[in-house]
Amino acid sequence: MLDHEIAYLKLRDKNPAYVSALMAPDVMTIPANIQAGEELRPAQSGPVFSINADGTLHTRYTARARHIIWKADPLTQEALTYLTGIL
Repeated sequence: MLDHEIAYLKLRDKNPAYVSALMAPDVMTIPANIQAGEELRPAQSGPVFSINADGTLHTRYTARARHIIWKADPLTQEALTYLTGIL
């Protein structure tokens, strides 16, 4: 397991644009939970990295391949590939 702050620093050192891409508010989306035609939970999008009100780093990431939609632009995909490699 890698500390989220170390992962952030490694990404920033490799390419600061990777961090910017992963801070986008729509970089990852958990699809809506729909069962029997009823939406139990709407889709939820958010950043991988964000800064809390107290200035600390917040990280929300999953390595799962199912039930997650990643932004498809090339920079985000490069950042994810690099992040996966350091984890």
